[in-house]
Amino acid sequence: MNLSSEMKTVFVNELKLVVENMRKSKTIPEKMYYFSASFGMAQRIFNIEYDPELNFIHNVIHASYGFINNTLQTISKGQSIPTLPPELFPRIEESIDELIALIEADQPIYQTLQKISNLGFSASGNGYYLYQKGMIEF
Repeated sequence: MNLSSEMKTVFVNELKLVVENMRKSKTIPEKMYYFSASFGMAQRIFNIEYDPELNFIHNVIHASYGFINNTLQTISKGQSIPTLPPELFPRIEESIDELIALIEADQPIYQTLQKISNLGFSASGNGYYLYQKGMIEF
């Protein structure tokens, strides 16, 4: 990632706070609130220092958040059966931890973003079906 060390540190510290707060959260809406800070901070930083890899992180996490949020909204309206894998949020937290370590080590992030993408997709109707069939693993 081609960011100044200052912006990289700001982003990594924010991700650490996201994971810490998600783990402390007792409710799904609270976990989602903190999860949203991860892509929110990416956007704030790329508005100052644009980097394609940071944009990639933003897009993947934002899309994953959207899948989960859409499912939660549908469930709250009583229009769907719950389609959230039981290990969804612990795996998101682990994936953000992985992302932090990779960013700090200047290592490729693609596989971790792929995992986050699959986690988000698993909360959709089709994604949950594939998860139940064992086709999506995390």
